[in-house]
Amino acid sequence: SSIGEVMVELRDFTMEGEFENINLTVRAGEIVGIAGIGGCGSEALGRALFGYERATGGELIYKGTSGRMKSPLEAIRSHIGYIPKDRDTEGLFLIYDSVWNISSANLTAMSRAGMIDHKKERETARKAVKEFRIKTPSELTNVSSLSGGNRQKVVIAKWIENHSEFLIVCSPTRGVDVGSIEFIHRRIVDTRDGGCAVLLISSELDEICALADRIAVMYRGRIVGIVPPDTPRDVLGLMMAGVPLDEAMASSSGSAAADRAGREEK
Repeated sequence: SSIGEVMVELRDFTMEGEFENINLTVRAGEIVGIAGIGGCGSEALGRALFGYERATGGELIYKGTSGRMKSPLEAIRSHIGYIPKDRDTEGLFLIYDSVWNISSANLTAMSRAGMIDHKKERETARKAVKEFRIKTPSELTNVSSLSGGNRQKVVIAKWIENHSEFLIVCSPTRGVDVGSIEFIHRRIVDTRDGGCAVLLISSELDEICALADRIAVMYRGRIVGIVPPDTPRDVLGLMMAGVPLDEAMASSSGSAAADRAGREEK
């Protein structure tokens, strides 16, 4: 995929008690991964970018304009999508069907002269159910009766159908079966290849390394380094534990040399 212009730029972006002084860019056609263990502040960062929670300092520059998102509705109108970690409480309306869930983030496109076009809404959902292989008796079945993996596909279909320009993805394959993991990963990559800027937040290193073009490692609310995806896993692991990049690299090369010496002795 070709990486384009800077879509999102964070300058000293801060939310008191959660994260501080985050400096990061995400370009069109790029997946930036944020690796970190639970409580590192990455999930709060995702919510603040989508307007679920308020940042307390710093600057968010989106498509060249400075200004934080005041609400999820403002974020949606700005073509920002958000796949949350907790799909049941933040990602879905469980008492509704796939039609309503998929169209809920995309009501402008589903409307004609200010009225919801129910035929278009249902056609879009039917197409998404087929395309995303969502196992459901019908697109009119309440999502509460679907399995975790199929609920997750509904959440992902909702935001990909929304043609988001900036997509915040938090733990997209949590509690999902292996077949669905591969499918979800492929769709995230397809979205990036279509020119979307993607911020992938996950504690799964395999997921981050497989999908990200660059990896920002967070520890206790701060970014400790930004590295390429082929960075050795032990270096990433040390950084996730708060070790600065240069120290983690030195420690990794030292242990690799010791391993080599040990093998040669034998």
